[in-house]
Amino acid sequence: MYRLNHSILLVVLMCTMFIGCGDTSTYNEGKDYYPISQDGNIYHWGKNNTIKINANSDGVTFNSKESNYVTSLKAGIAEWQDTLTSIGITIEYVSTSADVNVKWVAGSKVNPGVLGFASTNKILTMSRTLNVVTSEAENYYHSDFSVQYIATHEFGHMLGIWNHSFDSNDIMYPYKGTGSLTNRDKKTLT
Repeated sequence: MYRLNHSILLVVLMCTMFIGCGDTSTYNEGKDYYPISQDGNIYHWGKNNTIKINANSDGVTFNSKESNYVTSLKAGIAEWQDTLTSIGITIEYVSTSADVNVKWVAGSKVNPGVLGFASTNKILTMSRTLNVVTSEAENYYHSDFSVQYIATHEFGHMLGIWNHSFDSNDIMYPYKGTGSLTNRDKKTLT
C-alpha cells in the first residue's frame, strides 16, 4: 500500500512539473521576461502619462551619412505607439525639460559590439558608428534600419523592460535581428 501511494504521489508531482513548464499563454503574453532592472526594482512609466523626449540632447551635428539618424530614432520609438496608446501613454519631442535624453556618441566611446544602451537615469545612448575591432580600426556608419531597430530595442528598456527576451524573434532579444515588435514584446508592457 505504501509503495502505491508513493508512486501515485511521484506521478502527480511529475505531471505538475510538466504542465507548469509548458504554459503557452505565459509565453505568448511575453510574461517570461518581466520589466525588472538588474537590482530587482521595477521601473516603468505610469499609465496615462506623457513621455517627453529630447532626440538630440547634446545638439550633435550629424554628417551626411548620419543625416537620417534622428528620423530613424523617432521611427523606432514610434514602433511602440500602439502599445503605449493602449495604456494611455503619449510621446512628445521637446528640446528642453525632457524625461528622456538621447545622447549620440561615436562608436569608440562604447564597448565593441554595443550599439546603444538605456540607463535608469533616463539617458538613452545611441552609437553613431559601429566600433569594429579590425587591423585598420575603422568605424562604420549604421543604416537607417539599424538605427530604427536599435532605437526600438533601447526604448523598450527605457519603457521598463530591463530584461531581454529569450525568443530570437522578439525585438527585446539581446542581439540585433531583422524584424519589428512582436506581440510578446508589446504584451510585456501591458
